[in-house]
Amino acid sequence: MGTTPLNWHAFLDVIKGLSSEALTEDCLFELVQSLVIDSGLLAPHIQFSSDGYARNVLFRDDKLEVICLCWEPGQATAVHSHGRSFGVAYVHEGTLQVTGYRRLDRGDEPGRASLQASSEILATVGSLTMDRVGSIHRLGNPSHATRRAVSLHFYAGPLDEMEVYDLTSDTFIQRPMQAEPLASS
Repeated sequence: MGTTPLNWHAFLDVIKGLSSEALTEDCLFELVQSLVIDSGLLAPHIQFSSDGYARNVLFRDDKLEVICLCWEPGQATAVHSHGRSFGVAYVHEGTLQVTGYRRLDRGDEPGRASLQASSEILATVGSLTMDRVGSIHRLGNPSHATRRAVSLHFYAGPLDEMEVYDLTSDTFIQRPMQAEPLASS
C-alpha cells in the first residue's frame, strides 16, 4: 500500500474495503500519501470566510471524514486534540504553521491541563502532517503570510468531538463538532 497512485474514487474504495481496525494511523498516512489530489475536486469546496477559517466537508461516513480547510493569513485553530480520532493533513496551497503541545501535568484532574509548546513546523505545499490519537496541536496560516492557505484533512473515526484547551486558565472542554470552525480567540 502507498506506492500506487490513487484517484479520489479509488482512495474512497480502498477505505470502504478496510475494516475500522485495519484503518490505522500509518495506513491512513500511506493512503493519503498515495492520493493524487485533483484541483477540480477541491474547487467547489475552496471557500474562505473573514470570520475564521472555513471548514468545508468533502466526504463523511462511519470510518472517515475529509474536510477542506481554507485559511486567510492569521487565521488559526484553538489549541485542540481530536479525541479518539486521528488524522492526516495535506497542504494544498500556501503554508500552515503547526504547533505541537505536551502536557506538563499528569492528566488526572478532569477539565484541567497544563500545556507547553513542544514543536513547531511550517508545512508547505504538498506536505503531509500526522495527528496521532491524543496529540494536542494548533494549526494556522501564519499572520505574516502573504497569501491564503488551503489544506485537506482526513480523519479516521469521524470528528464528532474535540478537546479544546485554554492556555491561560489551564483548562479544557469537550466540544462537539458540527462543521463550524474551531477558531482561536
